[in-house]
Amino acid sequence: MKIPASAKYGIIEQMMQREDNMLNIKWLCETAGVSRSGYYHYLQTAELREQREQKDRADFELILIAYNHRGYSKGARGIYMRFLHMDLLDVHMNIKKIRRLMKKYGLFCPVRKANPYRRIAQNRFRSRQPSESRVRGARPESHIADRHNIYHQWQGTALLYVNNNRCLHKGTAGLGIK
Repeated sequence: MKIPASAKYGIIEQMMQREDNMLNIKWLCETAGVSRSGYYHYLQTAELREQREQKDRADFELILIAYNHRGYSKGARGIYMRFLHMDLLDVHMNIKKIRRLMKKYGLFCPVRKANPYRRIAQNRFRSRQPSESRVRGARPESHIADRHNIYHQWQGTALLYVNNNRCLHKGTAGLGIK
């Protein structure tokens, strides 16, 4: 599992804030496999990360408004279309940002179930297919089929078909057919 650099920087920062710390930043960064300059950049941009988090939270509140519009949940595309047609708020948000925020905050749209009446109508006209495979011209009681092999008995001769109907063995010996 790959740990992101920001998590490593956070651990290093926690280690440095301990009172009983006897380790230096150079050794901690080498051990974690990150650069010292990256660690110092992480420390300088803490306020920027906080501002970005607040902006994401405000945008997510707008996503929730569009998500709950008309009482049913919507996916990212439905939310995007709702933003395009909002008259009160002038919201311009990329669909990738909508998906990112939905994933970040655990918001998802459940998959819509198929109409049960449509399924009933389709099953009415669908022909009943037997579960086992059939061989052309064979009687249903004259063969046993599985995924790869077909043992077919026809007019007293047993044929073993394997992969693309290549005949590997023909005869009645050992199969109990007379």
